[in-house]
Amino acid sequence: MNLMNVLKMQRVVMLNTSLACCKADHIIKEQVTKQFQKIKPYKAPGLDSIPNIILTKCADLLLDRLFHIYTAIYKKKFHYEPWKYFTTVILCKPGKPHYNILKAYRLIALLNRM
Repeated sequence: MNLMNVLKMQRVVMLNTSLACCKADHIIKEQVTKQFQKIKPYKAPGLDSIPNIILTKCADLLLDRLFHIYTAIYKKKFHYEPWKYFTTVILCKPGKPHYNILKAYRLIALLNRM
């Protein structure tokens, strides 16, 4: 196989994956499970005050219910109002000589989970 054929094959693979990624027509339970696994258990909760550790430990109990909720939201193209809002906490980075520059601060966004 020469270099041109390999490049053509890579281009076809890239086109196929981009089409598959952009053309989502439904949600599957594996996607919801994967998102549960991505949650960092000891991060600060958002406005809903639900600790991430609860979500990670109860994922198997919540999966079916949340799957149906997310599927309905997706099909109806509805954007749940509380998910539009977040709280930003501004923290001073320790050891910075001056706090009059932006790089001396760290911004933390607290998002609603449920």
